[in-house]
Amino acid sequence: MLASLVVASLLVVQDGRVEGWVVRGNDGVPGARLVLAEVSHARITYRAQDDIRLSAPGLAANDVPRWTRDVQADARGAFKVEGLAPGEWTVLASHSNEIAKGLALANFQLAGGASANVRVVLQSPAFFELQVRPEETGVELRLATRNPRLNLFLEPGFALRSAEDRQLGHWRSLALPPVFEWDLWVDHVAADGTRSVFARDILEATPGEATRESFDFAVGPHVTGRVLDLEGKPAAGLYVWGRSNSAPPRERGAWTDAEGRFRLANVRTGTWKLTARGTPPPPQDACRIAAPLALVRQLTLVPAEGTEGLELRLDALEPLRQGELVPEPEVSGISGKPPTLAALRGKPLALVFWDAHCEASLGLLPKLEALRRESGEAFGVLAIELSGDVALVRRITAGLPWQHAIDAERAFGTLQRRLQVDTLPHLALVASDGTLSKPATDLAGLAAR
Repeated sequence: MLASLVVASLLVVQDGRVEGWVVRGNDGVPGARLVLAEVSHARITYRAQDDIRLSAPGLAANDVPRWTRDVQADARGAFKVEGLAPGEWTVLASHSNEIAKGLALANFQLAGGASANVRVVLQSPAFFELQVRPEETGVELRLATRNPRLNLFLEPGFALRSAEDRQLGHWRSLALPPVFEWDLWVDHVAADGTRSVFARDILEATPGEATRESFDFAVGPHVTGRVLDLEGKPAAGLYVWGRSNSAPPRERGAWTDAEGRFRLANVRTGTWKLTARGTPPPPQDACRIAAPLALVRQLTLVPAEGTEGLELRLDALEPLRQGELVPEPEVSGISGKPPTLAALRGKPLALVFWDAHCEASLGLLPKLEALRRESGEAFGVLAIELSGDVALVRRITAGLPWQHAIDAERAFGTLQRRLQVDTLPHLALVASDGTLSKPATDLAGLAAR
């Protein structure tokens, strides 16, 4: 029933069309490929020229073409696509024969029943060349774009170019669309699949050039210390995660050994927050989080030589129980002051934790709004987004008349920890008096209330 309600609500506004040209320099590009997705309902995953995928989570199969398209320009480089749903659209374009001849990212706004004109300019792709030391088996590298105007999941891989490059720890990325900033994850992965050392930095790419970067986990500034349990004994097998306050932020992580010791390598000077967690989710899995097990420790201005001998102690937070007053979330507002639970009392409230890069989250939002309307707005909604991608969140939530907030620390807060948020989306129902009703883990549970 909910699925039919969602589809019906999406068909109220008249569809539109986009047309334009794919050019390189001043010349049209014959047969160029264009992959289109509306950012609040669909996604593009790009891993290579022959591995570009479209998906639209939460939508019925016969409705997907309104939110995604994969088309080809004509012999002059012109294209026209009709029957597109209104919204914010992303376009990934590539040369018809060889990706090295041109890639492009563009976006356009399409109003209901209107037309949009787009000129897509292909540029030479960018590359990253990395050196990771010491070279070990099990190194994994991954990239994702940080362009705030594009809801695009770009996951181009890295490849070793020769046996000699492997010995030197040299890696080269596949061709990248020419966007400015990229998230880079560097992992040492053990044979059992656990991540032994982890780093995440933001890199800048230049079209037509190879940007070089190096990570040396053996030398340079580092942070060391121990994690102790509630009784003061070493806590082995936990993951210590650090995040800098720099803009953009950097992240480092490492497991504790049998003595509870950890070492965060390649840490640059700055202010860092540290926490101990259980098994961390893979970085590409935006639908999972690992709630902190230890109090957050803030280091002010890590010196150039690093910091040694820190101590993190595990703390005990009791899960929030039915009938208990729900504490205020530690969040920021999308625009202005953040919403509060106290101000939303008076009728039941659906509290939803989600991530703008999680397919299951994107599929939930329109269904939740359909259920709210079907109920005669019998309950309110407070949606807390955990990626911190404010620009993307604004676009996705533009048509959702709810209260919205951001938790860029990704479930560090007391409320998230007491609700044991670990998989997204996560739903809980707050009663009209501000106490926790029986947690609703899905829409069926919410509707039953």
